[in-house]
Amino acid sequence: QPPPEVFDLFDEVLILADGIILYHGRRENVLPFFESIGFKCPESKDIADFVQEIATSERDKYSTRANTPHSNQEIASAWAKSEFSTEKQNQIDFYSRKDLEGESRVEELFGKNTPKYANGLRQDISLVLQRQRKLFTRNKGYIIVRIIQAILLGVIIGTVFFDIGSTLDLQNVANVAQRYG
Repeated sequence: QPPPEVFDLFDEVLILADGIILYHGRRENVLPFFESIGFKCPESKDIADFVQEIATSERDKYSTRANTPHSNQEIASAWAKSEFSTEKQNQIDFYSRKDLEGESRVEELFGKNTPKYANGLRQDISLVLQRQRKLFTRNKGYIIVRIIQAILLGVIIGTVFFDIGSTLDLQNVANVAQRYG
């Protein structure tokens, strides 16, 4: 569950338990909904922890009356019957309804004519290279170790082939072959 500061940034909350929607709606309505069905969040508990425990068998300790739901199915049913679900049901009805031309509003939102790939090849390559540069330059210690490694390997390989000579005669070819092993 998110900390209270992050939870406060959410616009909507979807609470699932055992594949059942217990609540789906505005963040501001989470506590009023659960209070309306008989669960009270203590002052010492943050909302995300409270909601997480409501979705488990620990829910009974937050019960404020005898007729509170005792299962996830009962909570889901209470949400579906509450006024808190009507806003979400209206949104679903609005977007699933067809307009005069027979297109649903979901198609209007996501569009049939959007390109398969939003970015072009050049932009994709640019984004990948920018990301790799950030990842590479983020770890300064790794860069320093790799530079030292490259220098040491260069010195070692350079000493193996030191003083071979620059002409390509039979003696130099034999020296190179001898140093290769």
